[in-house]
Amino acid sequence: MAGNLTLANNRDFKSWVSQLKQDIRSAQIKAAIKVNIELLRLYWRMGADICEKQTFSFIMSALQFGNKLLPKSGN
Repeated sequence: MAGNLTLANNRDFKSWVSQLKQDIRSAQIKAAIKVNIELLRLYWRMGADICEKQTFSFIMSALQFGNKLLPKSGN
């Protein structure tokens, strides 16, 4: 069998190599899709974290500003 696989003009060998190339390409595409999905999830979480921190920072700034405007009661 090994002798037949080394013949470049053998139809079975050419078919096998062609199928092997297709399998490799298919695996590469599947891997790229999975990587892109994970990167999108990461970017989505990062965006949500940034928005949350910006909102918190805005609220804290507004509270500090409000504390400066309102007179302290208790005297």
